[in-house]
Amino acid sequence: MPKLLLVLFAILFSSAVCAQNFTLKGRVSELGTEESIPFANVYLKSNPMVGAETGPQGDFKMLIPAENLPDSLIVKFIGYRSQSIAISADMVEDFLKVHLEFERQELTEVVFKAKENPAFEIIRECIRRSEGQVQRFQEGWHGTRKNESLLYMKDLGDRELYKRMGKEAEKIISEYYDIPEDVRSGNLPIPIFAAEGTTLRQGRGGGQVLEENISNTRKGMGFDAQSIFGAVLGDQRYRIDNLFQNNVIVLDKAIASPLSNFWRANYNMWLMDSTEVIGADVTYKILFEPKIRSGIFFEGYLWINKADYALLRVEMKLPNTSGINFLEGFFYTQSFYKNQLGYYQSSQVNYQQRISGIPGVPKIMMNFSVNDLEAAQGYVEVESFRTDIPAESTIGAMDTMFNVTVTDFSQHIKAISAMENRSSIGLVSKVVNAMTSGFFDGDRYDVGNYLGFLLYNNVEGLRLGLGARSTFGTKHWYFRGYGGYGLKDHHFKSLLSTKYIFSREDYHVLGIQYINDLMPLSMSQFGADPYELNLRFTQWGNLAIRNPFYIEKVDIDYSLRFNRDWIFTANGRMYHLEQANQEAISEIERIGKIKTFEGNVGLRWSFEDKTVANKNFRLIRNGAQRFPVLELKYAYGVADYQSETLPYHRLIFNLRNNNSPLLLFGETSYNITVGKVFNPLPYPLLNVHQGNGSLAYLVGTSQMMNSFEFVSDQFVTANVKHYFNGTIMGRIPGLRWLNKVTKARILIEGDFAWGGLSDENKLLNENYLVKAARNAEEAQASFATFEPGTPYVSFGYGLENIFRLFFIQYWHRFTYLNQPYPVSRGSFKVGFAVKF
Repeated sequence: MPKLLLVLFAILFSSAVCAQNFTLKGRVSELGTEESIPFANVYLKSNPMVGAETGPQGDFKMLIPAENLPDSLIVKFIGYRSQSIAISADMVEDFLKVHLEFERQELTEVVFKAKENPAFEIIRECIRRSEGQVQRFQEGWHGTRKNESLLYMKDLGDRELYKRMGKEAEKIISEYYDIPEDVRSGNLPIPIFAAEGTTLRQGRGGGQVLEENISNTRKGMGFDAQSIFGAVLGDQRYRIDNLFQNNVIVLDKAIASPLSNFWRANYNMWLMDSTEVIGADVTYKILFEPKIRSGIFFEGYLWINKADYALLRVEMKLPNTSGINFLEGFFYTQSFYKNQLGYYQSSQVNYQQRISGIPGVPKIMMNFSVNDLEAAQGYVEVESFRTDIPAESTIGAMDTMFNVTVTDFSQHIKAISAMENRSSIGLVSKVVNAMTSGFFDGDRYDVGNYLGFLLYNNVEGLRLGLGARSTFGTKHWYFRGYGGYGLKDHHFKSLLSTKYIFSREDYHVLGIQYINDLMPLSMSQFGADPYELNLRFTQWGNLAIRNPFYIEKVDIDYSLRFNRDWIFTANGRMYHLEQANQEAISEIERIGKIKTFEGNVGLRWSFEDKTVANKNFRLIRNGAQRFPVLELKYAYGVADYQSETLPYHRLIFNLRNNNSPLLLFGETSYNITVGKVFNPLPYPLLNVHQGNGSLAYLVGTSQMMNSFEFVSDQFVTANVKHYFNGTIMGRIPGLRWLNKVTKARILIEGDFAWGGLSDENKLLNENYLVKAARNAEEAQASFATFEPGTPYVSFGYGLENIFRLFFIQYWHRFTYLNQPYPVSRGSFKVGFAVKF
């Protein structure tokens, strides 16, 4: 009996030992720089299914069954030499530090004889069958997408002030995260933005996926999380999840995908392995590299199923030579599997962007995670489905930010709120936000826009003003007001606006606005929606030469996105125009008061549009987009002018896009507008082309036109701008040095306008058409029009991104040089712009 008990004891003991799991923790970083490497693969050599992926800080945590020890730990990541580390049971409780050495792939020349590169046929077949892997082509399914975003600052700096700020932040952060003592250093990562959202997605086939938000939580430190910045960071539409498209958007850049239809033009492909196993699938492992190292392209690996050529995994990054401003690192991983409906879908996307080098701003880490729960058959109603979504995230929060696991995403929200209200870093963030937004944010209301607090021009003299905006704690109401007074013209200026927001996601907004202001005539045109910076700039200095008008108007606006790609707008408007500075204008050129009532409707289309609304609920098309915007507006109005009633129709079509990769090198922005007014009207109701008579570059204006020069009732205008993004300067000796030192890049731009006035409008406005020679002051209330067959053409070229802050262009005007008033044939234009 004692022997039997001893044997049983031995068996039980050995079973317990075998069943025991050991925990291995560690961190993966780059040899020499100690920079963390996120999304690296860590697994056992004997069993690749036992492994983990490093988090944003390069940390990993994995459970290892005792029967697998001793073994070797394999650590791999794109562009680095893999490490193999012997591990045993007596060291698994230690914190393992792994350093990977950067490895430049030196590929030998391939000589093709009977066949081409075998990777080419694999890639072609993968792309050809991609419709079976892109969910928007599948029909009759629904699924849930979980989206998480987290931004945090790192490495505040070594100055004593920064150290004190770091210690202060550490005390607050420690209240919300269980941070081990051994990592508390006064230089902890500081969360500044967090967002978590759930979206119901339903496949309609033919490229249509309907997406409706179920829940959305955002918080920013010192800035409104519902602003454009917050929308871009927290909106799942801005996440990368489909490489089977020609371009992938990173920050504001459209970068060619390695699985685009034009992959041969941008990437070299190499078959590295044809036997690597992922789960139960044998795969082809393909390395891709950019053909142009100085361009903006990815590099990494693709794993493609040998059985059906489906994409199973992607690991890629942007090389350090990519030339995107402030982007220190970009790392991306995505995995796919075949779901219960029989087609492949994405399971998880993780990627990180490191931003550094912005003057006065610490390094910022941007982490994004997208999880698609397995798709199910059929469609569901949103309201009935809403109750099925768990209140807490099922993704698992961003691990290892402080070498601790965070399971409740609300920890980030609470920590950011505390930092905003109790730390000096939160105060600095509020000041920076005020400088960029124009408003000083408060608990109940925001004061601004400070650009209108103090103005000076030769019509008003000194203008003093004050404004504010608020939602008064509601989710659906928005209010804004402004008041100002000119000490020379003795006129009050005012703005009162209120909007009711039915739905932010659908841009379903009803608003009413009253404006009484003095502005250049070109800023009040139909369809004009000037940026406040442009408007306030044109109200400075020599305003008289810009033909200013006192404008009093009431607008009622309505907008609704009724489809993923379509937005409907409607507007009713009543406004009065009265010419300012009349004592400086000859009596014959004075135009009387004009009153008009106008209604207009519009349709706006863009495929998979990613337009967002700012805090004023103005639609902003941010950064690069895959497809352009097409917009059509029609208006009918009745004008009261010199005791006559003048009915009119107006039609405008616009096509535009930003940062579009139209050419092989760089990116192109373009804006093309076609319009016509069908009835005779006084010139303030026709199309007044916006010019720019200053040395400062103004967005949305023709840079070489005078401020008030051309008027037309039928017109075509086009502005085309091309950024070469270092693809030229990075290749030419001498220019390469200039690019390296100043970061400057070549920019070219062109302005085109053509049109004219009908005979009826020439007759109605004959007193205001320029007939004789005038100097600049005398020509302020008279205008020219275009001649048949002679377009207005100007062209500019120069350097942008100078020290990542400035740009300078030299412009030439080629037509309408011999006008009866002064025009400039050539001029420098300078501006300030921070772009990636």
